[in-house]
Amino acid sequence: RAAPEPTPGALTIEDAITRALERNERAEIAGEEEKAAQARLWKARAFFFPELTTKADWTHRDHETTRVIGREPVVIQSRDGVQTTSVAKLTVFDARAFPTWRAARRDRDATALESADARRGLAFETAEAFLAVLGVQQVREAAERRLALSRQALDEAKARFDAKLVGVNDVTRAELE
Repeated sequence: RAAPEPTPGALTIEDAITRALERNERAEIAGEEEKAAQARLWKARAFFFPELTTKADWTHRDHETTRVIGREPVVIQSRDGVQTTSVAKLTVFDARAFPTWRAARRDRDATALESADARRGLAFETAEAFLAVLGVQQVREAAERRLALSRQALDEAKARFDAKLVGVNDVTRAELE
């Protein structure tokens, strides 16, 4: 027997899997673990980049200090003063950074595979549950059809008995069925 056509608006197996992957906490956790592994890789990779530190100070004074030098007034200290300092540090070579970076990269790759496996497992569980529900629905529909057929057979057996064409045993058999 061919599979029935899905009715408009009916849930398909693809829709069920998509909804499960979008709404299930295991899929969300797997995605967050992937993001965390990527962040750990960025942190390990940051060791190779230069470190830049910038410091700025602002000073506000009550008055401005000026001096006359060669008949020209010169400001020695302005009312507002700004001082900035920048320091750049770069580690030329540190052998400890390479194993850490490699381990973080492999951890990210492994986490991505585990995440894909978790999503795949969730998809299989969803498909299995979907098919189980379809099976139960078909068993219920078959039972309903069988019940309708049995009722029809009972009505026919009663009609034949009333017409004196069959004995009471045929009606009893139909009632038992």
